[in-house]
Amino acid sequence: MAMRANVVDLSPDVQQIIACAELGEVVVLERDGLPVAEIRPVNYPTQRLVSAERLALLKELFPEPMMDSGRILEEDR
Repeated sequence: MAMRANVVDLSPDVQQIIACAELGEVVVLERDGLPVAEIRPVNYPTQRLVSAERLALLKELFPEPMMDSGRILEEDR
């Protein structure tokens, strides 16, 4: 059986990730740069936001650029 959690009990960062999934995004969770899990919407919205609207909302939710673990590893080499 799947584990269940209420979104309001999660940290604000996780709530932002959940908001992206609600918009139809698939979020891949990584540990040490390797994918370990996905957060995806259960039901896609009947009308998905157009690209510009989705991009604006993502920029609002994540104002600072997300770090690319692959790029960080390359810079460390």
